[in-house]
Amino acid sequence: MSVAHSSITAAAGRCAHRARLRASAPAATVLPGLMDGVLGLISRARGCESQDPERRRLVGAACSIIAVLRGSLDASADASLAVNLDDLYEYMCRQLGRAGCQEGSDQLDEVAHLMHELRGAWIALPHVMRPALAGAFQEGA
Repeated sequence: MSVAHSSITAAAGRCAHRARLRASAPAATVLPGLMDGVLGLISRARGCESQDPERRRLVGAACSIIAVLRGSLDASADASLAVNLDDLYEYMCRQLGRAGCQEGSDQLDEVAHLMHELRGAWIALPHVMRPALAGAFQEGA
């Protein structure tokens, strides 16, 4: 196992671990950090050749973080929002799966754009609204 693979796997694991164990941290503060993690991994994957195993590891780590986001959704708080986000996260992971083995960066660019837009929308929310919408995410999931 390469040093780069170990550090990526460790970083993704730490990110997922923090997301699951930080029940005292509101989802409103954790979500942007997870989204930043996905964006950073995608950015690094863009710099790799399509057949480079490092690209597949980076894409896999990004998908793992998206799976944490997806797994934290709470349909009992806001079913419509949770279903829409679940569908979006599922789509992002499918696109990342394609990006891991295809030439070019179209899928990486698309997922980065979607995640950037989602993060921007979250950040643009007034601070007083974030806790209410964060209810669509299970604390400590």
